[in-house]
Amino acid sequence: MEIKQEIRYGILCGIMLISIFFQTSCSNNNDTALNIEISTSGCHRSCPIIDIKVLNDIAYFNLIKFNDKEGYFEYKINKEEKKELKSLLADIQLESLEDEYTSNRVDMQAYSVYIDKSGAEKEIYYYESESPESLERLVRKIINFKNKELVKTSYDFMSKTRGKVPLLEIPIPPVPNLQE
Repeated sequence: MEIKQEIRYGILCGIMLISIFFQTSCSNNNDTALNIEISTSGCHRSCPIIDIKVLNDIAYFNLIKFNDKEGYFEYKINKEEKKELKSLLADIQLESLEDEYTSNRVDMQAYSVYIDKSGAEKEIYYYESESPESLERLVRKIINFKNKELVKTSYDFMSKTRGKVPLLEIPIPPVPNLQE
């Protein structure tokens, strides 16, 4: 009788361990919180100046200048988009990213990006097309949410990335006088 009770206890413990294993292995990938911020600069009056903060399934936008509309907006990220963002984020190796990717090119839009990936934080400053492709894909995906159906919001957020990308209006250089 005692052996049957020990077997039952062993089976019960085994089932509990298996269920805990499956629960943690399945939830680790899905419960990764999204915490990303992006700020962009202007460039000779044509590049959109934006601050974006992605917190889990909402993207908050401050469309500052040179956008179709201006002000604070939010976009509800659907499950498929969230899955794609997490996949793009998984492709980025934060520890291998440099703090800055710049060159001597002029009139380039600058980006400042903050990523919190499971507690590992990184802020990257780069010129357009100067950073690793994995980072560029993530940033493009998030910025393109501004073309979706945005809802006006009163959520006035401060972006930690704006400090590296000041709100400068760069004037268009004058046309050279070739008649002289």
